[in-house]
Amino acid sequence: MRHLSAVGKFLKDGHHHRLNGYRLNKMKLKLATFFWPLAALGMLSLNGCSAPDLKARQLGATSIVPATYEELTLATQSFDLRSYAPRDRSPRQELRVFIEGDGFAWERRDRPSPDPTPITQTVLSLVAASNQPNLIYLARPCQFVGARSRNCQESLWTNERYSEAVVSSLNQAIDHLMTEYKAKHLILIGYSGGGTLAALLAARRSDVSGFVTLAAPLDTAAFSEFHNVSPMTGSLNPMDQAHLLSRIPQIHFAGDNDEIVPLQLVLTYQHALANDQCSMIITASADHWSGWTGITPNPADITPTCKAYEQ
Repeated sequence: MRHLSAVGKFLKDGHHHRLNGYRLNKMKLKLATFFWPLAALGMLSLNGCSAPDLKARQLGATSIVPATYEELTLATQSFDLRSYAPRDRSPRQELRVFIEGDGFAWERRDRPSPDPTPITQTVLSLVAASNQPNLIYLARPCQFVGARSRNCQESLWTNERYSEAVVSSLNQAIDHLMTEYKAKHLILIGYSGGGTLAALLAARRSDVSGFVTLAAPLDTAAFSEFHNVSPMTGSLNPMDQAHLLSRIPQIHFAGDNDEIVPLQLVLTYQHALANDQCSMIITASADHWSGWTGITPNPADITPTCKAYEQ
């Protein structure tokens, strides 16, 4: 079990409160200087080795998926999206949708990857370990379906990875899933850039009862400034929707050793919320790329609420 600390009701003056038996006694932020371009979120070091081909990545994913799940390809207006969902289509009150991260978006700091399909299956591992019978995995455009799939282009996993086209496509896919399972309520979960998209989706949907993020840049402008790189032109920023997100219960996991999306950046977003009583930050013993699959409780199993944060 990996150590978790909770920062509940984190006030703008820096005070903190005890919550659910955890306490962050002293916040230590390791600030680093980065000169990477927008590769910072979607780059995985291969130590000189070539990346596994698409078929190998697809097989790696299917080997993790629970036997009770089936592979789906959801045809939205612009893109074909890969999903893994329970075979049982019986109606349920709530769906949980776990959105994939940015995947293998960059080969090098100055060269986009030819295919954004993730190499390390962090999200699918969390899905497989979850106890939730209503949990669905949703990949991003061009992941797992091939980089030559309908309307795929490099910008969709680089500077436009949080664009209106991407958000709309995910939104349409979720609409289909909600109808298919006759669900009324939705909890969104997202890892890394998938958390960014979970927040953007939560801001525009009326059926979201909460959302959870892991290592997610929730203020893309602050992220770019922190890393001293150009802004993400063509992408949307959850911070611009803070007034809408303030009313939605939310939990944000931040890695103690995450130098890509450090706790400082998550706090920047939380401090912008008009109602921080519905937002909680939990720190985990993880960096941006590793440590997430072993944390307890599983982020996919958590239900965000506002009352849970009261003293």
